[in-house]
Amino acid sequence: MIENAINNTENCKLWASITTHGSRLNLIEPLINNLLNKDMWGKYYPCFQGIVLSVAQIDGRTGKKNVKPEWAKNMKTKTKKFIYNDTYKHDWGPIMKFIGPLDIIPEKSNSFILTLDDDKIIPNGRIECLIKRKKKIKRSILCGGGGKFLTKSIFCIKSRYGTNNKNDREVDFFATSYGGVLWERDWMNDSFKKIIKPYIFSNKDFYFSDDLVTSWWFKKKQKIKIIDIKDIIEDEPCPWHKYAQGIHMGAGGKINWVRLHGSTKDDHICTLEAYTNTKKILDKL
Repeated sequence: MIENAINNTENCKLWASITTHGSRLNLIEPLINNLLNKDMWGKYYPCFQGIVLSVAQIDGRTGKKNVKPEWAKNMKTKTKKFIYNDTYKHDWGPIMKFIGPLDIIPEKSNSFILTLDDDKIIPNGRIECLIKRKKKIKRSILCGGGGKFLTKSIFCIKSRYGTNNKNDREVDFFATSYGGVLWERDWMNDSFKKIIKPYIFSNKDFYFSDDLVTSWWFKKKQKIKIIDIKDIIEDEPCPWHKYAQGIHMGAGGKINWVRLHGSTKDDHICTLEAYTNTKKILDKL
């Protein structure tokens, strides 16, 4: 089991995976440097293999060519732990942070992948926190924030509505923007890409709902629990975070906040048309 490999730094392999596009390519160097810092990985740094930055050749949002920035070209002379993956001609959208590493990291390699958004700087201690929890929670994906569907269209996210604040909780989907997602390489393969490909390139809501789509694959198809862990250390938003093309902005959707019995404004209970539409597709697959 890969959980056992964590205790042996010679066998355990840890990777970070990110995707970005367009003008952000020139902005994310500080985020990459932060992840390359030994302090980020703590005692697990010997396990750290590298960062995979997956960038489509053509930006699916604008139709323009993504140009490899100078800082990325110069990384070759600084470290071997940075991989610029531009093998995809067509842009699969935000989900590339999950499928991109599949071409780089082989199966059955005792590899964990920490998937992150491109607009948050994670703090020291975050990665160690996730890995330590992973050693105790078997066959599960760990995240720093997730959502639960309360009805077919209403969900709560990054809140403990109806649960004990002091405990981990199982969720229906993870939210990468809240602390990252730690998963095992062997839990995703080309079958996933074949299933979602028709919808990625034909449905805008589906294209931007990467967290919901990948959570569906792990939870429904692979029978793996998704656990929102307690006491996660908060992220530090990057300066460009306010311009984020997240699901509610990129897909043109609008979050509608909902107040249920016993809930507060901090429970983040809402509906989102893009998620509702994507869930309808997933429920039929």
